[in-house]
Amino acid sequence: MIINDPIFPNFSERLILLKDKCSICNEEYDFIGDNIIWGNGNKYGNIMVIGKDSAKPKKEPKDELWKGSFYTKMPLTNITTGKRFRNFLKDTGFNLSDVFITNAVKCNSCVESNILKAFKSNKTIFLKLSKNCSDYLKEEIRRIRPKVIITLGDAKIPVDGLLDKNEKEEELNIKGVDINQFINQKLPFRGKFANSVRSEVYNLKHPSMLTGGKEGYIKTLKVIANHIIMGI
Repeated sequence: MIINDPIFPNFSERLILLKDKCSICNEEYDFIGDNIIWGNGNKYGNIMVIGKDSAKPKKEPKDELWKGSFYTKMPLTNITTGKRFRNFLKDTGFNLSDVFITNAVKCNSCVESNILKAFKSNKTIFLKLSKNCSDYLKEEIRRIRPKVIITLGDAKIPVDGLLDKNEKEEELNIKGVDINQFINQKLPFRGKFANSVRSEVYNLKHPSMLTGGKEGYIKTLKVIANHIIMGI
């Protein structure tokens, strides 16, 4: 049986920044990254979505396609969050072929590290790993040069770390400024690259944390879409 879903990403569109295993966390946290989930999508896309991390599900999902990044090796590919958010983008009018999706943390967060496990808090582990992964994220943004960056949930924190940096002119430099004129959902900041690239940066609630309907979420995405149409 051929399994097909037009919104499911193409494995061949991964942006692989490191062919070998990653050893950045070896000295500090005693593990080697050998199950890396690289960003996936249009490498020249106008829209970049940054999620948090990936995790191994407690049991293998029944869905034949949307199994999650542990199995697909692509971010936002589980049925409860990944498929849901991609459908939100499609329903809003975003062209999914113009989107690049990545995670702030490239390794699966189920890494076997007793040092990390001792922190117990998943958020603490995420923040420590995302700090080590920041150069990868920075390189993705530099290569893709998106007009719009959408961060999901706590993924805004490592992106915040890239704000207001007094770096060399050719380096990445995003300026953050508060915006609160949106009715349905506050979007904490938007940013601009200091060089020839201009990018709006928005933070949205992570789709897995939505407790109500999707109407407000989609309206917020439409605000972002309108900014793109207006030629930000």
